[in-house]
Amino acid sequence: MLLRPASGAGEELARDLAHELVHLYLDRTLPRPRPSWVSEGLAEVYGDYEVKDGKLGFGNSADPAPLASALEE
Repeated sequence: MLLRPASGAGEELARDLAHELVHLYLDRTLPRPRPSWVSEGLAEVYGDYEVKDGKLGFGNSADPAPLASALEE
């Protein structure tokens, strides 16, 4: 599934939704228990996407804070 927001606030909503969908996918496919940094790291990378010149890219976030906080757990 690829979410393509129009622009503005919709972009943030689409990224948040993609991030949460990655968590859902991981919860249904990866065995538990698993470190929280695995789930949060993958959700950060694959939930943060960009479509540019018809190409899909992942992990474009300049804010490492969510992943850093997960690593502290």
